[in-house]
Amino acid sequence: MIAIFRSNREHSRAAAIIGSMPRYAINPPLHVRGNPGLIIRSTDEAVRFVRETSNPDDVAAIRLVSRLESVRNPEIAQGLADELRAWIIEKGLSRGTYSVK
Repeated sequence: MIAIFRSNREHSRAAAIIGSMPRYAINPPLHVRGNPGLIIRSTDEAVRFVRETSNPDDVAAIRLVSRLESVRNPEIAQGLADELRAWIIEKGLSRGTYSVK
């Protein structure tokens, strides 16, 4: 068996592409209260935000993260952005005025 070794840089780049979830835009972006300048513009930023701000026992947050990580098309991503917007409003973290469907 012949092993082909790549440089660490090439391996890291490939791992990042293979191991990452697709990134979808969130439009309009979500403005978060209590953190000046924090604007969630994509699904990967949404996952990071929910993980950082939610309680480990928050079942709704766990489901939301799971669904955001598994999204594979922009229409579903936008629907999840609406769910994220509702979650942010429910938690009192919204800095903007949004209408939630």
